[in-house]
Amino acid sequence: MKKSLHVTLLILTLLSMSISNMAFAEQRVISTKVDTPPVIDGDINEQLWQAIKPVSIKDQASGNVILLRSVYSGDKVYFSAWFSDSVENPLHKPWIWDKDKEAYETGAHREDTFVFKWNMMDKKVDLSNFSDNNYTADVWYWKANRTNPAGYADDKSQELSDSPSKKSTELESSAGKKRFLIRRSDKGKPAYKEFKPTAFTESHINR
Repeated sequence: MKKSLHVTLLILTLLSMSISNMAFAEQRVISTKVDTPPVIDGDINEQLWQAIKPVSIKDQASGNVILLRSVYSGDKVYFSAWFSDSVENPLHKPWIWDKDKEAYETGAHREDTFVFKWNMMDKKVDLSNFSDNNYTADVWYWKANRTNPAGYADDKSQELSDSPSKKSTELESSAGKKRFLIRRSDKGKPAYKEFKPTAFTESHINR
């Protein structure tokens, strides 16, 4: 039986957003003004959210349909994202104790994530990681394990280009072109800090 995952994000001083798919067909999510802001608790049944007609978007990678809603109050804007998910994944690379090696190894679990990617170019571009065009994008990266407990999403910038740079990742575009992707974190304190335990305390440790 399919389950659903509902993500509620709070963003400052933003009133509307546009989303483009692979064919660059634009869909606009309009933020509705409300007197009382929503509770950040992931409850899609809240009357405030139910009163907003969602914009339906199909994710090109997973094939999932995402329902997006947005409201704003004062200088704050809120987004609700709902999509089907067969299994909730709240853990990310937990440390698993290996008795034979007497050391912790990285587990196979990978967390649920949700990304808003904003075009920072002066033209429409394909913002896929496997795009044939170069671009710079602003990225809001919600992570079920690493950022959700702190109530934030990572704020990053992302660049895709033809040329390698320090710490860039080499990819191949859908047309077979060699591409180079780099992600940079914005200034500020991160929502999480990774560590590796050196001595045994328990069989599973969440990061």
